[in-house]
Amino acid sequence: MQKIKKLHWFVLFVLLAGLCYLFPYTGDDWAWGSSIGIDRLNTWFENYSGRYFGNLIVLALTRSNLLKTIVMAGCILGIVYLITKMCNHNIHVALLTSIFIFLTTESVFRQSIVWTSGFANYATSIFLFLLYTAFIYRIFQKNSQPCNVLWAIPLFILGFLTALIVEHVTILAVAIGLSILGYNWFVNHRIEIPHILYSLGTITGTIMMFSNSVYSSIQNGEDGYRTVETSGAGLINRIMDNYFDVIGRYMFLNNIVLNIVFGIILCFVFWKLYKRIQIRYKKRISLISFELCLFSIVYGIFTRVNTVWINGCQNSKYIDGTINIIFWLALFVLFMFLFEDKYIRDKFLFILICIAFVTGPLLIVTPIGPRCFFATYILNVWLVAELFSLLSMNLTIQRAVYNFEIVSFLVSMAVLFGIFIPIYRENENRIAVVQEADQRGETEVTINKLPYERYLHVSSPAQEPWQTRFKLFYKISPEMKINVKK
Repeated sequence: MQKIKKLHWFVLFVLLAGLCYLFPYTGDDWAWGSSIGIDRLNTWFENYSGRYFGNLIVLALTRSNLLKTIVMAGCILGIVYLITKMCNHNIHVALLTSIFIFLTTESVFRQSIVWTSGFANYATSIFLFLLYTAFIYRIFQKNSQPCNVLWAIPLFILGFLTALIVEHVTILAVAIGLSILGYNWFVNHRIEIPHILYSLGTITGTIMMFSNSVYSSIQNGEDGYRTVETSGAGLINRIMDNYFDVIGRYMFLNNIVLNIVFGIILCFVFWKLYKRIQIRYKKRISLISFELCLFSIVYGIFTRVNTVWINGCQNSKYIDGTINIIFWLALFVLFMFLFEDKYIRDKFLFILICIAFVTGPLLIVTPIGPRCFFATYILNVWLVAELFSLLSMNLTIQRAVYNFEIVSFLVSMAVLFGIFIPIYRENENRIAVVQEADQRGETEVTINKLPYERYLHVSSPAQEPWQTRFKLFYKISPEMKINVKK
């Protein structure tokens, strides 16, 4: 029961493909899939974005729903597979990871998975980063073997492409690549060519990304959408605003389902390992850290279920931000003192460092939305999966957990299909309504809103520039006016 089979992966891919096929093109997808996207390509995205690889991905995905379906399903499956692989191919981890991905917050889900333009940047980038972590994972094992030099060129390409998708994952890839070089040298006493080439690839990609003139415009305050602060009082104010307004909540507190499972698993792991600690001060520090972590998790669950707290308390964002800091510091200390095995400790600290590096850059830029935290969320999922893999269960408990996971997975998939099948049908219907009206020579048409709009990002072309982009994407006459029912 512990090992996942090829048939399981195939079934999961089929389910994912069926779901991804239902996701409609919305918002910026209409621009990327039309002549606007080609115009951006013709200028090689100059003064638009240095996300060269991400831009090419979205250009391709917005031109074929079949390609979009395969890539989306493959990427999500890849994330689940890589986390499962790093946790000894445990079928429980595969099921939990799949459930967590689809039970993230609605805002993160709609912007990072359902929305093609968001997916092309935020899901693909963390998938490529996990490819590298799965490759280097053995350095956190005792007597690990050096990697084959033949991996040098593939890792250079991987690092280069990872750095050309989204900026905060670019910084993560560079930082982790250099950190692995240092760790391998000081702990395993070796320098390996493939790791050097990966770092060179990330650095080369970073230079290419930030050589785009748009970043000079952003730095000089000439970009109408994005800003960055790097010094002075403006930097301090930006950090405070970004942290307490957004980061303090999205970094972990908003993840209700994940945090419930996180808290339960953490209790079992702590109970298992705490009894083995022999030194008194380590036991005391571990206990205090565990209590702070558990308090933070319970606080997050309670305040997200009882939303009156978030909406009604004037200082809730400051309390959330403080609790967030307490949680991550306490978790770091807990891992330092709870794990006596050096390599297990380093592995968990590595994940925390990844979370810090991918979230830290968001402190100084605007705008930051829920999609920016998809990488952070996936790393949180990986952290919980690693904790789960430390548990030992007898066969009876394993079967009970497995059955619960299967039921939870099937229910979550059934709910999602129940949401996106009506969305798909109405989207196809309203496209047909507009195209038929255009063919009849009409100059005005009224369409319905898509159902379950909270799962979609900019789903209705009611206003500009979305209406123009919608008409370009579906080749509708520019003179056609599209009204959306209230």
